[in-house]
Amino acid sequence: MKTSLFNFRKALIATAVIALVSCQKEKDSQNIYENTPGATSLSQLNIDPDFNWSSSMKGNLKVSLTSEDNLHMEGEPVHIINSGGKVLERVNVKNGVANFYIHLPQSAEAYVYYPNTGDSKKINGTGTMNMRLTSISDILSGAKKTSFATKKSAATVGLNLLSNSAFNLPGGIITDLSFGYQSPTAIDGKWHVSSNSYELNTTTVLNDTVLKMSLDGTSTFWGQTVNVVSGSSFTISSLWQNVGRRIVVSFFDSNDQFIGYSYPVSYGVTVGGQHTGTVPANATKALIWSSASTNAYIDDVKFISTPAISDADNDGVADNLDMFPNDPNRAYQSTFPTVGNQYLAFEDLWPSKGDFDFNDMVLKNQVVFTKNANNYLVDATFTIDLKAVGAGISNGLGIVLLNTNKQAFSNNIVSSISGYASENSTIENGIIVFNDAFAAQSTYYTNTGSGPSATADQFQFTVTFVPNTVSNILPDFYIFRRDDPSHEIHLDGFTATAAANTNLMNTGDDHNGTYNTENGLPWAIEIITPTGFSFRHPLEKTDILESYPQFQLWATTNGASNLLWFENPISSKVY
Repeated sequence: MKTSLFNFRKALIATAVIALVSCQKEKDSQNIYENTPGATSLSQLNIDPDFNWSSSMKGNLKVSLTSEDNLHMEGEPVHIINSGGKVLERVNVKNGVANFYIHLPQSAEAYVYYPNTGDSKKINGTGTMNMRLTSISDILSGAKKTSFATKKSAATVGLNLLSNSAFNLPGGIITDLSFGYQSPTAIDGKWHVSSNSYELNTTTVLNDTVLKMSLDGTSTFWGQTVNVVSGSSFTISSLWQNVGRRIVVSFFDSNDQFIGYSYPVSYGVTVGGQHTGTVPANATKALIWSSASTNAYIDDVKFISTPAISDADNDGVADNLDMFPNDPNRAYQSTFPTVGNQYLAFEDLWPSKGDFDFNDMVLKNQVVFTKNANNYLVDATFTIDLKAVGAGISNGLGIVLLNTNKQAFSNNIVSSISGYASENSTIENGIIVFNDAFAAQSTYYTNTGSGPSATADQFQFTVTFVPNTVSNILPDFYIFRRDDPSHEIHLDGFTATAAANTNLMNTGDDHNGTYNTENGLPWAIEIITPTGFSFRHPLEKTDILESYPQFQLWATTNGASNLLWFENPISSKVY
């Protein structure tokens, strides 16, 4: 009996232990990334393996454009602009989509801008953005305009392209039942009216001839079409309008396809009022039109156009839009990152963990891309500052040029390299900046608080691309051992090159060749700083959690919190 009771109690305890262990395992699986607040070392943290260790807003941005007005958008330009209207990047619509690769500081204000209509939308992240363009019905109803309006200077000298702007010539108005804002009228110097169901005609108001609607006819449109030149500036003005109405300009290409529109920001063009703008790319015709309503009258409508500055290099881009007006092979510039500078901070003991001070090599990078009129890359000028070399190992710096999906190109895209760099003969589209950071220095320094300090050396070189082969690239900066170039260390999210020693992967603390530990910790971090701001790296043997107390919450929330952690260091613990 005692034996049976003992066995029963033993079984009961075992069951309770199993249940407790099971509950604990379930709890652990639910809280796998929980971390101790106020950790003193990065090695104490467990990080989501999907975290990319980049303090930035970066990645592919797919902008899907929609319009209720049957706009022809294929091949039309789309820009990324800053809050001041400066163009940062430009692409052309393909299959209804504008594809960008953005690399922005977390605090940057940037917008997708569609210049043919003036619409814009703020960028809040990567992925897919659906962008609905303002409709003509929104314009006429006075609905709130959501676009980002860039200010253009008014044309001061130009030709009034409209005929009979005072509405006082016999036969100057004709009924055109087929007239609508989505197609141009005949270019005949006459005003076209869309319907004869309402009384819209010339009359006398205050001893002057005006165009007036006597009956309620809000669906009645009137307008005139003129020839325009892409890139020209224009001014619209009118007099005598006693009911708020917008005068809208619809633009068309050489095939009479409706490609864009422009209209005043203020509701209605009144006495003394005017609206300025620029004729969009590919436009050859403009329809100046409005609708009519009861007792509305208008007079002296003027559409004054000032021709675009000539295209000196004949590349198809007007000089006022061409950043290289005298070079037929170049037209546009953009930068990597899209705004600011890229800082990369490396630990160099991979596949073993280091001390997480991230100062074994610290780089400040910026790349200026030049493109031709067809938006193909012509060249890229790299400027790299070697901010710190806290390593005990001699390391080199390499770059491999990838597509924006971080994949290798299927063919060679590099024509030549000039300046302080050379082609990597073992990696297609690979670049060697230097083989030994210490040997590359003009004077020996570490810039870590332990060892000598000096002004950072700067390395600059230009990559020239095979003509008309690629529109966008993504540079993957990595470090390698001087005595073993196959020993590579990359930023998380990038893979080793074809020349890397794969036998080192999944050894030491490396997890499956991901350049992360099993706990999700990296060997390199990226910080994209606003223009004019400098990242201050930790002092030697000072864990980054000590230097930047806000770093822990940033890392443990996948970058959702403390986005600007790098702006708040402990001054005594950074260089």
